[in-house]
Amino acid sequence: VREFKVQPDFITITISARPEAVNTIQEKEIEAHVDLTDIESAPRGVRKRVVVSTPPGVSLVRVEPADVEVVIPAKKKK
Repeated sequence: VREFKVQPDFITITISARPEAVNTIQEKEIEAHVDLTDIESAPRGVRKRVVVSTPPGVSLVRVEPADVEVVIPAKKKK
């Protein structure tokens, strides 16, 4: 298990869709993540793009902030 910190700890996502679609969207249908696949450690932090997935018929308008700061301490030696 790895420990990490992300700043800021929340983002604002703006979407666009037909009114009937907006009224039925559930929070869990919109996903935001940051890809940390190739990062072993970043004790001083690294800026990473926030990737957002939306359901069909929903367009992503804006993500604020678009990048977040991720701090990943070096792995502890056993």
